[in-house]
Amino acid sequence: CQSWKRSGKKLVILVVCTKSDEKGAKNHKRMKIQVRNELDRLRKVDLALANGGSNGENNNHGRNGAVKLEVKGKTIDLEHLGDDIPVSLHFMETGFGDLAGLNAVREFVANGTLPKLK
Repeated sequence: CQSWKRSGKKLVILVVCTKSDEKGAKNHKRMKIQVRNELDRLRKVDLALANGGSNGENNNHGRNGAVKLEVKGKTIDLEHLGDDIPVSLHFMETGFGDLAGLNAVREFVANGTLPKLK
């Protein structure tokens, strides 16, 4: 995390949801909600551990030096994780029958170009 900050760049993550046409499958919007909920759970556990820590320090680093998400409000905004978090998350859905979607994923992997999202 610190090296990304020093470089002034962001780690770009593309979450690709497939099989959204299958019965019971989740679309990219639902997956985004699930990722946000999991990050919120982890943040709450992390805050509980920090508040119950033995050294009494209240900073934004855990015991292992990992940076915690400083979130204002009740939930994490996946569109803007924070200025001090050098990560950007993007979600899309595609399938093996969607040639344009697959080409967009290939372009992201090869060149880092994010697909135009609907």
